[in-house]
Amino acid sequence: MVGLRDVATYETAEAAHYLHIPKSTLGHWTHGHRNFKRVVVVPDRRHPSMLSFTNLVEAHMLATIRHKYKIALQHIRPAIDYLKREFGQAHPLATMSLEADEVNLFVREAGRILNVSKQGQVAMREAVEAHLQRVERDPDNAPVILYPFVGGDYNIDRRPVMFTPEVQFGRLVIANTGIPTSEVASRWFAGETIEELASDYRRSSLEIEDAIRFEYPLEIAV
Repeated sequence: MVGLRDVATYETAEAAHYLHIPKSTLGHWTHGHRNFKRVVVVPDRRHPSMLSFTNLVEAHMLATIRHKYKIALQHIRPAIDYLKREFGQAHPLATMSLEADEVNLFVREAGRILNVSKQGQVAMREAVEAHLQRVERDPDNAPVILYPFVGGDYNIDRRPVMFTPEVQFGRLVIANTGIPTSEVASRWFAGETIEELASDYRRSSLEIEDAIRFEYPLEIAV
């Protein structure tokens, strides 16, 4: 029986939009390309064009490496394979824990493969930890909540929205509520003001603004 976190839920284009990853890049991660067929984020074979919540967390983690180091997939895949062998996990980027040794091992192995300096490895660890801190886990270390970065800006600490399989079937919602960001954005786009929406949903204006930013390109969002 497939658990909620492994149910195919997100279209590739949708996941790419929310995680601020080019659709083509996420497609390469999930389906490979003509020069490199092996994938690093493995979707359900029954729904190959869809991602699960676990896949979403994996893509969130891979975004660190791509954004910070612009590293090609074929160069980082060996480090991920190393974690799979070392810990026997099918999705190590989703189950990696700050409290265990996975981060140290991943950074060490990736750094060795990429010939990254000690200073570079420290920077890599900090970037990976920044992403890990956006994921809440259950007692078995499985991811249960993902707080994506606002506007893809890793320097913004606030967590205004979240994904969790337990709420709204995994749709993006305002954090600690069941309010879908798509609903908020649709009402704003139809003409309702930020102040009206904030009053109606009993949320702050900043929360409403952030919800809209996740649904619409920044050039037309507030």
